[in-house]
Amino acid sequence: MGIAEECESLFLSNTNTVNAEAMQRYMRGKFRFAGLKAGERRMLQKTVFPPKDAITADYLMKTIPYFWKSPLREMQYSGIELVSHSADILESDFIETAEFMITHKS
Repeated sequence: MGIAEECESLFLSNTNTVNAEAMQRYMRGKFRFAGLKAGERRMLQKTVFPPKDAITADYLMKTIPYFWKSPLREMQYSGIELVSHSADILESDFIETAEFMITHKS
């Protein structure tokens, strides 16, 4: 199981339906939510994110699309955070992945 699948599984097993409904209403039904507030989500994703020194640009380019395949909005938030924590290793070839992130589920 990859990091995205592990995150999604954790998020789904910690779903808060009351929060999820409110979040979905706020976003006008455009996204599905597990109902995790940022602090809860970060605590969960931290358990599956690899150490920063183990992340490469190639790893991010291969992994990020899996975060976007999920219907859960928290997955895109986690993908963004994974990238932002590793911004110092990104090179120009990451631009296609960044463009994908911006133009899909923006």
